Amino acid sequence: MKAVKFEIKPLLTEPGSLMDISFGPEQELNIEDYEAYHFTSPLSFKGDLLSEDSGILILEGRLSIDYEAECVRCLAPIKDTFECDVREYIYPLDYKTHMQDLWDLSDEEAEDLPDPEMDPDEFLFHDGSRVDLTKALEDLLILNLPISPYCSDDCPGLCPVCGRRKDDPNCHCDDENISDSPFAKLKDLL
Repeated sequence: MKAVKFEIKPLLTEPGSLMDISFGPEQELNIEDYEAYHFTSPLSFKGDLLSEDSGILILEGRLSIDYEAECVRCLAPIKDTFECDVREYIYPLDYKTHMQDLWDLSDEEAEDLPDPEMDPDEFLFHDGSRVDLTKALEDLLILNLPISPYCSDDCPGLCPVCGRRKDDPNCHCDDENISDSPFAKLKDLL
């Protein structure tokens, strides 16, 4: 994946200012396949970067990517687009010490403030001149993907007897055919 870096110095000089952050397939931000997902297009993002007080930036927008997968219930091929809303805070590297000095906080009181030395993967940080969103956007995509891809929410799955989809008209199996199964007694518990 190519780096997604943005110059933020002008943004930080005026709290409340906004910067358009948009990129699409032309940026070639290719994501490696993950678990059951094969990504068929580069990652796209459309949103804004908002400057707040104390050097905090807020990234808001929507990311999307096309993918192929296989339904975990019926094994049907899936071609779809995954979209996800994004809202992330990006802190300056010196945020914790700055806030400690500003509010005269003890180390214990400042314990929960974002710290790049203690929490490099938990929070996003910038160096005051540029921000790199590459890993953050990739992580957000992976964290928001459904654990298991389904062709539809009401996918019936496969018949345990003949192997066809349960809603296939050629499947004439019924629950009686699985009475020889060692799991048949579990049906009585329902």
